[in-house]
This record gives sequence, C-alpha cells and structure tokens, in this order.
Amino acid sequence: MSDNNQFTEREKEVTEFLLQGKSNKQIAQALGVSASTVEYHLNNIYKKLQVNSRTEAVLILGESTGSHFSGELGKSSVELDRETTDNGVQSNSIQRNPVNKTILIIGGGLLAIALVVILLLALALVNMSAQSLKIVPTNASPLPDLTITSANVSMVDINGMCLSYFGFNVTVVNQGDAIAREVMLSDNTGLEVVVGDLNPLQSVSMSFVAKAKNGAYIVTADPHNTVLEGDENNNVTTFSGATATPYAPCLSLLPDGSTPTPVQLRTETSG
Repeated sequence: MSDNNQFTEREKEVTEFLLQGKSNKQIAQALGVSASTVEYHLNNIYKKLQVNSRTEAVLILGESTGSHFSGELGKSSVELDRETTDNGVQSNSIQRNPVNKTILIIGGGLLAIALVVILLLALALVNMSAQSLKIVPTNASPLPDLTITSANVSMVDINGMCLSYFGFNVTVVNQGDAIAREVMLSDNTGLEVVVGDLNPLQSVSMSFVAKAKNGAYIVTADPHNTVLEGDENNNVTTFSGATATPYAPCLSLLPDGSTPTPVQLRTETSG
C-alpha cells in the first residue's frame, strides 16, 4: 500500500488526474503547466511508488486511496517508447534510424560513383591533350630542299662534248623528302634555266653560257620562290676563282678563233 503523504502537493494533483484517466496533455492543461513538467512529476511518482508504468501506478494508487479508476489510461511518450521496446516492437523514433542510415549509405555510394566518373573524365582529357601534343607540326612535314652542290667553268659539257663557248656548269640536288616541282636556276647575268621536277635525293647538272666579265657568279635555285622547301636559306651560292685555261681540243669551235678569258671557279656556299 502507498502512503499518499510521500507526494508533494503538485504530485498529489497529478495522481488525482491520473486516477481519472487523464492524458499527460490533459493534465498539463488542467494544471496550467507544460507536458514536460507533467512527465517530470510522473517520473517522481513512479520512483516513489517503485513502479515502471502508468498502469502499475494507477493500480497502486487506487488501492492506497480506495479510489476507482475511471477512463482509459493515458501513457507518456517515455512510457510508450519503453514498453514497445520491451515487447520487441521499436518505436517510431527508433525505427527511423535504419532508414536514415540507409539514406546515408546510398548517398555516400552515389557520391563515390560521381567522384570516380569525374576522375575518369579528367584522365580522358589528359590523354587527349597528350595525344594532341604528339601531332607532327606543319613545318616538320616532308618537304623538298634544293641546294647547289658544285659548279665550274669549262669548254666541255657534262657529257664530255666540246662547247663553242665557255660554259658555267652547275649541279643542283633535292636533298629533301618530297618532290620539287618545276625547278629553275638563274645566275647573276640574267640567265635562267628550267631544270624540271626533282625527286627526293635526285640531282641534275646544267650549263650556263659563261658571260660574267669579272669571273664571279651567283647562282640561285628557285629564284622566284615557287617551291615550298624545308630550308629556304640554302638556295643561293656564290662562285669565283682564277682564270681558267682554255681546253685546246675545243678552241677551234670558238668563233673567229678568239680566245675568251673565262675563270676556273671555286665554291663558296652562302646561307
């Protein structure tokens, strides 16, 4: 049996409403206090009665006071959580935890997938950039490259035949990796000779009439710059040298039996 004198005046008021079957909210409204204050008083009442539930408290209070319980027992949220857990049924607040954990797991998985996708895209862009750097630049593409390799003044042509004049013989070669189209040579006296097409590493020798009075010649390959070359700076060559000796077997071919004074040239490559 319970001693009613163990309760404070406020706890006694709460027990009276408790025996009337009032809920915590109804008790709070009747006393003009908050629901949490009612919970606080109920907890103290349970401790003093040495009970764990509203039902036990009502039974003991009814026996001790001789009062009969009327109405339905109201239960606090604390009791509801405790009792449902004891019965093997989780409360709503507890049931929400696995859902939140699942959402966190799914969200973390999606974030990880997004990071992997971003990383793969970044690697793909890096590879594309590296491949673009390997593209051969235009100036490294195969091109022809004309240069003059030799020159001399003689009355014999490249085939060993006598000339009726002193000739300025020039050899030009395409040392590039592509065919040179419509190659032309010119000298400083205004003469121009069309060589034609030259394949890579192909050379050809041509003869000019030796007209330079001072014995100096400047020969230019591709004088009008119509051939796109890998090196445009080695097309001009200067030749000069001492007076050449006329070739006796060919002197009879010279007009009026004259003896010209051509020069034997040495090569001085410029550019």
